Amino acid sequence: MKSVRLKDLWQAGLIFSVLALILIPGPLDFLGWQKSLADFVVLPLLKFLGGLVLPTEIWFQEISSDSNYMWLLLVVLLPTALIGTWFFAGFRQSRKEGTTALLQILLTYFLAFVLLNYGLDKVFKAQFYLPEPNILFTPFGMLDKDILYWSTMGVSYEYNLFLGLAEVIAAFLIIVRKTRVIGLIIGVAILINVVAVNFSFDISVKAFSMLLLLISLLLLAPLARSFISFFLGRQPVRMPELARLSFTRLSGKPKSIIKILLVAVVLIEALYPYWRVGTYNDDLAERPFLHGAYKIIESSDTNLRMVFIHRDGYFIFQDEELRMKDYKLEVNLIENYIELTDYDGSESNLDFEYDQTTGKLELKNREGSFYLSGKAVNWREMPALKQQLHWSVD
Repeated sequence: MKSVRLKDLWQAGLIFSVLALILIPGPLDFLGWQKSLADFVVLPLLKFLGGLVLPTEIWFQEISSDSNYMWLLLVVLLPTALIGTWFFAGFRQSRKEGTTALLQILLTYFLAFVLLNYGLDKVFKAQFYLPEPNILFTPFGMLDKDILYWSTMGVSYEYNLFLGLAEVIAAFLIIVRKTRVIGLIIGVAILINVVAVNFSFDISVKAFSMLLLLISLLLLAPLARSFISFFLGRQPVRMPELARLSFTRLSGKPKSIIKILLVAVVLIEALYPYWRVGTYNDDLAERPFLHGAYKIIESSDTNLRMVFIHRDGYFIFQDEELRMKDYKLEVNLIENYIELTDYDGSESNLDFEYDQTTGKLELKNREGSFYLSGKAVNWREMPALKQQLHWSVD
């Protein structure tokens, strides 16, 4: 009876994971309908339940990374998965095995894709990107832990390459049936570290990383007894035996075609974003016009120290107390002015003049009440970005 209960829990875990995969917007471009589906199917229910169980009104009413509605969705999916398991128990044995195999193979290729996707993000320096100038000029103690972690990781291309290749290798090992178990074991180790980092540094992908770890453990669960026997010294575990772990009962051409299609989808989804923009090292990607850090030479506001132009379209003022204030930025190169929008939606325009030879930037409003002159700082020469390796302490 105990083994039956464990198997039921395992099947419930598979159903829970697949439902979460369908309803939680993820990194798959071709599943762009996920958000629309989730908003239509479950968002009204989540809003109703949120009004009953959550202490305050939720202003961010979306199913996204670690939002209240995402956590609530996962709670709702738990009893749904148990109901699905009860319904699943009424299937014929052959149909039950086929359905289980389908759930497993969906989760297998999804896990492989996510590891490949995040691995390539690191290899191509797109996840832990080079810190922006405003971050480099912010005192250490004024940064939140998640920004500190992200920025520290972003200064080392070599470590990103190491982590990325580990995830890419794990992904390909998972795709190949004969190496799938080794890939899953490596994947578990990687994801345990990811979950630990997300909680330790308060990074907002805790729920999704735990879901990935759950999926990898569920896929290894059929070999749990073999692993336990091996670690207790009762019997050796031979790799050929582990390699026979298979997630589908299909054979012949249908099986080969399905595998080829799944692998093609995984590769295209993971590589297409980089091929589209033609950038394979984000550190070297071209930055937008005026991007950088400028030290104030003269300004009508004597409390200003520096200004920064962020690559994602933000203009940031830093005062003498090192406090930052940012605005959404639009640059009009035809009429030579920038448009700044604050968080209340108020807009203001500043005419600009920029000398690329000297790096001098001048800003002024048309009323004549504001003026600023600054000189570009070579932020890439800061100590944090210097590529150096010391073999000794001498």
